Amino acid sequence: MAELIRTGVRMTLVEEGGSAHILNPTQTFRGSWLGHVHVGTSKATDPYLLPLGKPLALLAYLDCAFRRSASRERMISLIWSEDADSRGRQNLRQTLFYIRQRLGADIIESDGDQLRLIASLNTDRDVFESAVEREAWSEAVAAYGGAFLDGFAAPGSAGMEQWASVERMRLSQLFLGASDALAKELLSTGKAREAVAVARRARDEMRGEQRAWRILLEAQLSARDHLSALAEADALELQLADDGDELEQATKLLVRAVRARSGVVGASNGKASESEVSSTTALARDLIAREHEFSTVINAWDELCADKPGQWIHISAPSGLGKSRLLSDIAARLRAVRATVVEVRASPGERDVSGAFAANIAGVLAGRRGARAISVESAGIIVGLSPSASAYLQSRALDTAMGSDAVRRRALALTELLQCVAHENRLALLLDDLHWADAESRTIVDALLARAKELGLLLVTTARALGDRDFASSPGSMLQLHGF
Repeated sequence: MAELIRTGVRMTLVEEGGSAHILNPTQTFRGSWLGHVHVGTSKATDPYLLPLGKPLALLAYLDCAFRRSASRERMISLIWSEDADSRGRQNLRQTLFYIRQRLGADIIESDGDQLRLIASLNTDRDVFESAVEREAWSEAVAAYGGAFLDGFAAPGSAGMEQWASVERMRLSQLFLGASDALAKELLSTGKAREAVAVARRARDEMRGEQRAWRILLEAQLSARDHLSALAEADALELQLADDGDELEQATKLLVRAVRARSGVVGASNGKASESEVSSTTALARDLIAREHEFSTVINAWDELCADKPGQWIHISAPSGLGKSRLLSDIAARLRAVRATVVEVRASPGERDVSGAFAANIAGVLAGRRGARAISVESAGIIVGLSPSASAYLQSRALDTAMGSDAVRRRALALTELLQCVAHENRLALLLDDLHWADAESRTIVDALLARAKELGLLLVTTARALGDRDFASSPGSMLQLHGF
């Protein structure tokens, strides 16, 4: 170690392993408090100047302190609490001397009993907190390298260890919140794989936090990776059993959803479709060039959850452009946040069967919570439209109306049924391939679509060539899918 004078500025010559480099006390230093803890120069290729230990802990405390300042007594009580007063002061003087040797004489200023950090020190903690404050979630997650002052422990430093533990918990909770927000942001644009990766890292960093597990399980459900979600749910329950803890209520509900999704059943015919079966065994591919449409629907759901009026969104596209796949991914995302989702798909084989599509809708809705609140008269109309509904609804007599009056009465009864189900749970009704729906069902569905706002639910429809003019009323949003 040697000092040089160059152009009136004091320089410090640091020798490391036979090589040497010059430190200017006016230069910027780089502090890493998160994960791999050290202090170095602004050049990543330079050797570390301070490893983890008491000198670095003192520097970290001053960097985090109000006005980057603390009294000598405070530092002694934190780092040398077991030493006598004179011995503690001597240890502090030696530590300050060591820091100034390594980083330059002007790194810490002494003003009587006060110590103040005056060097330009850029730290990952500052970058992380700045990103969180700006809600730049991707930047925040990238800046978080790990636990604050991870691994620090030294004789007589119980106070410093306690302070570091409190700060470590605060920053880790910020990281968890940033990871949650980033995962939701990615999921809202259909980037399921990236969301799962973010969520998995948050879980790995904070395995003791059930919230971290919930973020991962929700992301895996949204990605339709049901088997992985089931494995994670089992691992969580084993961990809690070993620790003697129990599932929190929110976690319990999500684990229940994971187990239910491990055997997905199609909404329209009671049988698992080929796409649904495959989705339980393989992670769904991320949406490509469909992020805008996906986020439009998810944002509409978020608005509904914020007590805003219901919405109807129509997605139109020629055959083969992925509207059904998009709707399936939307359903997976909504189910992951424990939304009540009803999916019904029109079949070309029932296009000439009067009322067939409306009957399928009624049959699925009748089995949902809240459906039994429907009036007895309307229940009779629903059972007349869909006999399978008799397993859930009590009716005195079947409706015998004919012609246009029957269509009108069925539309009113189905509207009432929707109101009952939506009143019990926030509801998303997804109607796929409307171009295959029979004429009577189209009339009934048009009546539902016209009342989407007052029904207080999210209605999403898809069709090949149906446009705004093909409906009795206009959708809140009309999304047109185009080829890649």
